[in-house]
Amino acid sequence: MKVLTKDLKGAAEWPIEASRPALEFGLTGWDFSPVSIRGVAREAEGRVRVVLNIGTGVRLACSRCVTRVDRPLAMRLELDEPLPEQSLDLAPAIREELILAVPLYPLCREDCRGLCVTCGADLNEGPCACPKETRAESRWEALKWQIQKSDIPPRAGTRGARTGR
Repeated sequence: MKVLTKDLKGAAEWPIEASRPALEFGLTGWDFSPVSIRGVAREAEGRVRVVLNIGTGVRLACSRCVTRVDRPLAMRLELDEPLPEQSLDLAPAIREELILAVPLYPLCREDCRGLCVTCGADLNEGPCACPKETRAESRWEALKWQIQKSDIPPRAGTRGARTGR
């Protein structure tokens, strides 16, 4: 998506309005809806000032229970660049804003309980059938095995440690 320099010269402001597929910005790996872009570009004193409002939606998986989550994304992008000879490419800046707006750990809801670590049941739908002792212990099984096979003596100040006296 480019703004041509010839369109800016002599104009008070140049309106920008477009709807583009996310693939046009090189966004792969996410399921984005079309990207809506509205704003203006102005040329003044050898510089281009661009103000854009960008909106889209993205479908993600909840980071706790893996349920599909649709999140709207809205952001404002402001650029102040030297006036290029031919055109100013806005796509890299728009791409960067979109990537930064995607949540790192999306949740289907704030109080999502996730999946049972033993049987994989969705705890949002109710408790699983696993015995409580099994659920509490299973998180630490891998570490217990590591501790049992370890030849590392306990640290000083802990039970069974030699203090050097």
